[in-house]
Amino acid sequence: MPHITAIIGKICCGKTTYATTLSGVTLSVDDFMLPLFGQHCEMIEAKLGLVQDCLLQQARQLIAKDIDVIFDWGFWRRAEREKVAAFCAQHGIELQWHYIDIPEAQRQEQIKQRNHAIELGLKAYYVSPGLFAKCNELFEEPEEIDGLTRI
Repeated sequence: MPHITAIIGKICCGKTTYATTLSGVTLSVDDFMLPLFGQHCEMIEAKLGLVQDCLLQQARQLIAKDIDVIFDWGFWRRAEREKVAAFCAQHGIELQWHYIDIPEAQRQEQIKQRNHAIELGLKAYYVSPGLFAKCNELFEEPEEIDGLTRI
């Protein structure tokens, strides 16, 4: 039976790299947010919600075609996780949660590598110290999820 794998993790913890190891179609909010709204998006929460809603509908269409889906979103907030869980329950879609939790020093090194790659032309969000701190503040540990797979 097709299912959705939702990857939880802080910024620059390796979610996208991990998603490539899974079988299915990966739907990433960054693939839409960055080209549509750029590095410094105003009203990011509202726009992010719209992109996520579109990706939920796309996932539903893929699941109907017997194709597994991977959500590479981060799911930093409990409300985002609850929304996706409710959507899956409403549509009878199996949902698996994977949580990537790596040491802070490793994340800092990955941010340096990513920022350097962006300077060389990679299309991704540049993570300044301010953005890093803000994203850490927004993250809520996924303690409410039973059966959570920790990576």
